[in-house]
Amino acid sequence: SIWTVDLAHLLRRFGLHVSFYTVTLGPNPAYANESFYMENMEDDERRVSQLFVEAAHVGIAVEQRSVSSEELQVCPNGAGVGLGWAGSGGMGGMSMSMCLPAVLCGMELGYAGHYVLLVGFDAGTQEYTIRDPAAQVQTLRVTAAALDAARRSFGTDEDILVV
Repeated sequence: SIWTVDLAHLLRRFGLHVSFYTVTLGPNPAYANESFYMENMEDDERRVSQLFVEAAHVGIAVEQRSVSSEELQVCPNGAGVGLGWAGSGGMGGMSMSMCLPAVLCGMELGYAGHYVLLVGFDAGTQEYTIRDPAAQVQTLRVTAAALDAARRSFGTDEDILVV
């Protein structure tokens, strides 16, 4: 399986500066019994833990903390922010006619292992502009409240990559 730390290392190999924020350093033992993680958890645990150890040595800045809503709202204006989540929570309130993937629309389909890129924030409407590789349109808009709820849902570790 692919973890956010895998993406951080991949982006770094392409020469990008990467900051990684997460509330959990390494695999979260609370996920061991979740079907999404169960099959590969033992192998992933060793591999992912090693990637966290190696992160500083290859130039990835890792901070164990939650990113506030206010911090996130200023990030897209000067940096690419990749959000990762594998949760079953939803992101309702999207300003679009079609919602893909289902996790963004609040549908309970289990873990999706999905990442989106934040590219802007409109303070007037309190909406983010995101790019979603699973969407059929180039850019989507999502409310700040919906994004905050989704990124803090169980299974996400509140992982955020800033590049």
